Amino acid sequence: MNIAKDIAQYLSENTEIENIFYSQLPPSADYPQAVAVIQYNPGLNIDYRAPDIIPAAVQIVCRDISYDAAIECASKICSFLKNIGNSALGYPDVSINGNDYIRVSARGTPEQLKEDETENIYITQNYYIWIRNKED
Repeated sequence: MNIAKDIAQYLSENTEIENIFYSQLPPSADYPQAVAVIQYNPGLNIDYRAPDIIPAAVQIVCRDISYDAAIECASKICSFLKNIGNSALGYPDVSINGNDYIRVSARGTPEQLKEDETENIYITQNYYIWIRNKED
């Protein structure tokens, strides 16, 4: 199970965001704007004791040429992911590569990380993810 890769694939297939990558941001020179990368966020203590649920966490970083554009990318992703498994609003679980994603929840709000040498802006947001364990 590769959770970060699954989320990157799901966003690529279901959103209008074109440049979504898994694990590493490409160089600014190759992709100067409108880029998002999904990567693991290790070290988050998710205390969840349901035996049939696997908790995980990912970080999503958006890079663009302006703060407004980068925050818009992060907001679009958040708006899309928050509906996965949100049964209160009538959204079903989502199956990605055979894994049942039952909930995705933003951890906090987007925040600015840095600017790079070309003055691109980086916005990050962390997410908790819960997957149904299919193993017996």
